Amino acid sequence: MAYDPTRQRVVLFGGLRINGPGVQSDLNATWEWNGSTWTQRNPLTFPTPRSATANGFDTAGNRVIAGGGFSQFGLFNDTWDYDPVQKASGSSFGMPCATSFGPLELNPQSLPYVGLDFVQQIDNASPLALVGLLVFGISDQTWGAVPLPLDLVVIGAPGCNLYVSLDVVATVLLTNGSGTNTWTLPNLPSAVGLQVFTQGATLDPASPLPFQIDMSAARAFTIGSP
Repeated sequence: MAYDPTRQRVVLFGGLRINGPGVQSDLNATWEWNGSTWTQRNPLTFPTPRSATANGFDTAGNRVIAGGGFSQFGLFNDTWDYDPVQKASGSSFGMPCATSFGPLELNPQSLPYVGLDFVQQIDNASPLALVGLLVFGISDQTWGAVPLPLDLVVIGAPGCNLYVSLDVVATVLLTNGSGTNTWTLPNLPSAVGLQVFTQGATLDPASPLPFQIDMSAARAFTIGSP
């Protein structure tokens, strides 16, 4: 088995069923554990029955890898990858603004999949900052009639830019410079493939800016199907 952090699932493949002395059978079922429930998945293609595969998560490809293993008929040296129905993806763009403590970070703890929790974390905020904001937008080009990115010098925050349309703003409580936001995506097939954009901000009492705000770089995500 291996843990998929992008979908927050443990993936289990294969195994050996012992039915009695000298009676055994190799398995090729795929199961997922979400923390409370086991669910059998039915991928279109799958390895032949076996046990003792070497499994791991490929962080570059966002997929579980299964290699090797053995059955009562011999050893295997093949490698398989297990992908979601449609992969979610994410990337960073833009630049954080200068702060009193260092660049504010917005770090995804998972990727957005319909029906699952999408978790993002604000990090490296000033220890004096108690409240953060997480902006969700449907555009990185315009906010209404306003072109993006928007230089926040207009509100007294030179060097800070708004990269994301202000469609939804969530409050994030900070402890020691960090705080998380969890958004449970509705299980809507029509949402698969849509893009969303996010950006973090904190109110920094130690900021030298006239408007005491810190802004992270932004992130672009494509919603997937698990």
